[in-house]
Amino acid sequence: MFQSPEFMFAFSSYTADTPHLFLDIDREKAEMMRVPVSEIFSTMQTYFGTAYVNDINIGSQVNKVIIQSDWMHRNRIGSIGNIYVRSLAGTRVPMQALATVRQTLEPRSIGRYNLYPSATIMAMMKPGFSTGQGMARVRELARELPGGYTVEWSGMTYQEQQAAGQTVIIIGIALMFGYLFLVAQYESWTVPMGVILSLPVAVLGALLGIKIMSVSISIYTQLGILLLVGLAAKNAILIIEFAQEQREVYGRPILDSAAEAGRERFRSVMMTALTCVIGVSPMLAATGAGAGSRLHVGTTMFFGMSMATVFGIFIIPGLYVVLQTNRERVKRLLGFLFSRKNKVEDIPDETRNETN
Repeated sequence: MFQSPEFMFAFSSYTADTPHLFLDIDREKAEMMRVPVSEIFSTMQTYFGTAYVNDINIGSQVNKVIIQSDWMHRNRIGSIGNIYVRSLAGTRVPMQALATVRQTLEPRSIGRYNLYPSATIMAMMKPGFSTGQGMARVRELARELPGGYTVEWSGMTYQEQQAAGQTVIIIGIALMFGYLFLVAQYESWTVPMGVILSLPVAVLGALLGIKIMSVSISIYTQLGILLLVGLAAKNAILIIEFAQEQREVYGRPILDSAAEAGRERFRSVMMTALTCVIGVSPMLAATGAGAGSRLHVGTTMFFGMSMATVFGIFIIPGLYVVLQTNRERVKRLLGFLFSRKNKVEDIPDETRNETN
């Protein structure tokens, strides 16, 4: 039994001490006696295994004819030497004159992985350790293997290895598409940045919850973070959308628009957030089958949504004020530059030359 701080247990079904009988055929002697080796194997198969002959009809049934030596003639090691093999000359040659039998220890079965002989090892991680840490530990131990041995992954572990490092890419792509959708909705490149920049608060809360609850970063915590990003972005959209409407439709000052959005959307944001927090709170005390996955998803959702609600209601209006102010400032500057350029281009060439 293998023991390591990261593993609860690890074992292999491979064994190499199963008693076997090894039939050592003297091929040179068989050649001298004109006995084909294939005939030796065929005779052994017929006596000690089975050999299919033909089908026979008995009444309305079709039965297979299979021959095999009787049990009393194949229940001992010495039974192998008592059988005869027919040579090419038609004579019967005893098996004991062509082969010897010895007892040996061999594997019960030899598995193969990618056509190579292999032994399957299964391990269970201890609570608080991730599968990634277990895989790293196995790679470290594999360096001590003698030459000609290597380690490969299979099943879910292989899929995890193939998908390693893609979580950040997937989340990044999701944020990019979400940002582009918001750009199309608000017809602005800067206003949706308030939604995107408010999300790290929720992710920080999820990471703090993972630390507090002592859970590992697994596929379920990553799934919880993705769900959390969507809900936290929805709260930010509710506030920024209302502030943008107050600014563009009613022409209110930026600061007043942000403050009004925070007041008016406070109830709807709290309803959404509290519904989520209360709904996932039982998952923190999950027990029974599948409790681990529920605990991981519930931890990220509960702590992340709580952090996004408590601090996001103050951060999101502030982000809108900063981004909208800079947006209008840049817009006025670009409008001023383009207006000067157009005025210069509208002056006739003669007048421009006289001026010069």
